[in-house]
Amino acid sequence: MKYNYKIYARALVSALDEAQDLAQKEKIIKNFLALIQKNKDTRQLKKIIDFASKIIYKKEGRQKIILETARPQNNLKNLFQKFFSEKDIIEEKINPNILAGIRIVINDEKELDFSFKKRLELLN
Repeated sequence: MKYNYKIYARALVSALDEAQDLAQKEKIIKNFLALIQKNKDTRQLKKIIDFASKIIYKKEGRQKIILETARPQNNLKNLFQKFFSEKDIIEEKINPNILAGIRIVINDEKELDFSFKKRLELLN
């Protein structure tokens, strides 16, 4: 590992901000991936992309909301869309470990846990 993933992510976002058009952005991404390979840091690529996404979302005033349920739910995304901005990104994830209920994660920082598993943990 040559550099920390946060340094890579900030550099990528900064370079993309300076790009004039889509062709330049594609070239920047291609060169960035070549640099990651050259430095043998491809293991960090997911972390780099996730952190770069966080930076971009924050700049644009967007949030990433993850709705976790134990089983697939109908219209869950639509139900929660009215509580958040239209530009926010809402993802649904299935997590059988929560048993029942819902867990809401906002920007990987805030968590609202209304799961049955959490209730059981609080009883112990």
